[in-house]
Parts: sequence; structure tokens; C-alpha cells
Amino acid sequence: MIWLIFHTVTFDFYLVLTKQYCVPYTGAVEATFNGNSSVIQYSNTLLNTSQDTGIAFSLRLRTRDFNATLLYLRNTVLSSFISIQLSNGSLQIHYDFGTSSWVNTDMFVADGIWHEIRVTFSDNMTSLSVDGSSRSEQSLVNNQLPSFIDNSSEVFIGADAEQKNHFKGCLNEVRINSFLLPFFTRMELANDSSMERFDVVQMNDVKIGCHGDYVCGHSHCLNNGTCRDVWNAYVCDCAAGFNGTFCGNNIDECATGNQCMNGATCVDGIATYSCVCAAGFTGLLYVS
Repeated sequence: MIWLIFHTVTFDFYLVLTKQYCVPYTGAVEATFNGNSSVIQYSNTLLNTSQDTGIAFSLRLRTRDFNATLLYLRNTVLSSFISIQLSNGSLQIHYDFGTSSWVNTDMFVADGIWHEIRVTFSDNMTSLSVDGSSRSEQSLVNNQLPSFIDNSSEVFIGADAEQKNHFKGCLNEVRINSFLLPFFTRMELANDSSMERFDVVQMNDVKIGCHGDYVCGHSHCLNNGTCRDVWNAYVCDCAAGFNGTFCGNNIDECATGNQCMNGATCVDGIATYSCVCAAGFTGLLYVS
């Protein structure tokens, strides 16, 4: 498989050459990480002289994972790092530019839908936004950003540098500043004349495309409840007469309101009830 790449600040164009055909690509390739072993490690050919005084990270993600590393950048010379991660389903930033610091947020993103995330380090501040809405800012400590990203830096997505804390879900359009982190190795990319780029060093168990688990094959829906896939999770649509997370509760129609009269005793059924008449009364009231 070979890709042709033309790089601009706003988009990337690849051409895939398989054994049968060529397929254009505009940068919107999604990738699935399995939460156990998936990781991509990158080196780079970035030049110190081209670096801005700030760092901007951007990515799109879809997940229900509560605790995982999304992106980990470290400078092997400075022994500094930036980690963008999930903690209890919310975004968390951990960085060390001489002093270890944390940015904890209430920005919950583990809801199974796509979110656009941007993290910016500039002017001694770090700022985060989700889906275009700024949500958090915090002062930086011991700022070494002007020399932080260079060819001594390496990047991991889907896990940390020790290849632990794996991410389960989908990622798309992962960028550092304007540079795309591709989901393909150099062997799969051709005619890339970019002097500055990120290159895949290793890629383990990453599947192209965003693929959810087949969750309904292992659902626990009871009493003829119907499993409905909501991407890496499921809900049970209950049959009449039942409710609860797994449809395990038989609704007591007598308790929800009945029309038994003259001291009759209500007897609950499945999505119905009947009346047992008191002495001296007859008749049948059947409500469905």
C-alpha cells in the first residue's frame, strides 16, 4: 500500500495505492484503538528554527473509556513531557517543564459521540476547549516551550511512553501545531517532500476506520427486552410490562393505578391486572 502526500497548513492529501486501485484521502482517516495493546509511536524531522513559541494540540475522539492516555509527548533531552489523558471520563493534562503540574477539568467526553479537542500552551498559559467552547485555563510553571518540540521529541498516541494506560475508542485528525500525525508508516507513504513531519516508528494493533464493539451479542436484556447498540454500549428497550436497566423489573400495574371497585383486590399481571371481587359483588374488570 502506497500513499501520495501533499501537505499544507489546512489539509493533507494522500493517495492510496493498493494492489487493485488508488483511493484519495483528505486527512479524515479515523482509527480504532482497542484499549489493550493499541499504540502509535512517532519520531519527527521538525527543525528548532521553525518552532513557534507555543504548542497547539488538536484531535477528534470518540470513546466511552474513562481512564486512558490520548497523547503523550516527551523531549528526551530536556526530560520534559506533556500528557493529554482521560480521568473519570474527563480531560486531564499532566505536564512537566521542570515542575510536574496537573490540569484537571470537568470536560466529560466519554459519552460515545465525537468531540473536537484543542489544547494550547502559550504565553505561560495552558488552555483547553471542547467542540469550540473554551472551558479551562491555567498558568504554566517553568515554561520551556520555545525549545520543547524538536527532533529530540517523540510522541505516542493511544498509550503513554511506557505503553501503558491504553486508550479504547477512535481518534481522527491528531495534530501538533499544523503537523498531522498520520496513521500510516513511511513505507505506506510515497512522494512526501515535507522537510518537517512526524513519522511512525511503530504502530501496534490499530485498525483503520472507527469500529465499535458488537455489544448486543453479549447483552443482559431480560424478559424479551430488545438490545439497542449505542456505540460501545447498549440500552435495553423493554417489552410492555417491564422496566429497569436490563428490563428485570415487572411493573406493578396495581400500584400505578387500577379501577377495581367495591373493595375488590387488584392482582398484578404482565402489562395488565385483574380484580378479585369482595363478597357480594360480581363482575370482571380487565384492563390491558
